[in-house]
Amino acid sequence: MSVDLPSGTVIEYPYLWRWQRARGETEGRKTRPVCVAISVRGLGGFTHLALLAISSRPPADDQTALEVPEIECRRGGLSEWKRA
Repeated sequence: MSVDLPSGTVIEYPYLWRWQRARGETEGRKTRPVCVAISVRGLGGFTHLALLAISSRPPADDQTALEVPEIECRRGGLSEWKRA
């Protein structure tokens, strides 16, 4: 089954953080909100996604991040978060 997900769509996904992968983990611990950065249909009908994690925690010094505007948090169903 193939699904078209436009860029900017917020979905739930078991996101694996870099520090978790460095510890040898292979799957995200829990489902988190992520933003679809790009969706590309590949060979065999598979859809490949580039996902951006959405967190309520401020980024670490070695992380690149942008703040999601309040209006976009509401549109993405994250209205309970003060910052994302």
